[in-house]
Amino acid sequence: MPPQRRGAVSATELQRQIEDRYREDPEYRASVDRQEAERRQRREELMRAEEPLVADLQAAGIPVDSAWDLYKHPELGETAYPLLVRHLVLDYPDRILQGIARGFSKAAARRHWKELLQIYLAEGRPEARDGLAATLSGCAVRTHYADLVAILDNEALGETRIYFLRPVHRIGNRMRAGEGRRVIERVANDPELRTECSRILQGRGRND
Repeated sequence: MPPQRRGAVSATELQRQIEDRYREDPEYRASVDRQEAERRQRREELMRAEEPLVADLQAAGIPVDSAWDLYKHPELGETAYPLLVRHLVLDYPDRILQGIARGFSKAAARRHWKELLQIYLAEGRPEARDGLAATLSGCAVRTHYADLVAILDNEALGETRIYFLRPVHRIGNRMRAGEGRRVIERVANDPELRTECSRILQGRGRND
């Protein structure tokens, strides 16, 4: 183990300092307690708001306490699919909406690509749209390539198009040498896509 730099504080020491301050500083303790109470209240409010969705999922035999747990049961993706679609249009808090939109299994999303794509294109709520973009981009294959390119050209979809840049690059290049790269170059001046396009073209990060 390399020696600690002079003046550096270990994680253990830092935790001890925090605990000492919590015991000895009433104002700090009150602030910490207040923040924790607020976080607990937000968690409880989200759990109550999500109860209708969780009840439907559990009634269908899907043992989850939140849409965010659906990734643990990909084998039940087809069972969950119609329930998620039904609840996605309801008035949930943003955090729950994103969980629903990201809750589709890869296999179910791929099987129902056309319907999910139409929902994504029509969705105006930012959290739901972002979650749907993550879901669609994560299951895209060669047969979806034309849709992916069309998404990049649809400026109304805003920053959620970023999710589709790497699938376009990867799939396009596998279809024909340099095809995906040419699409990325074509949209590289879009202000919402510019930074990620630059990373892809420079081979930075995960570059398929």
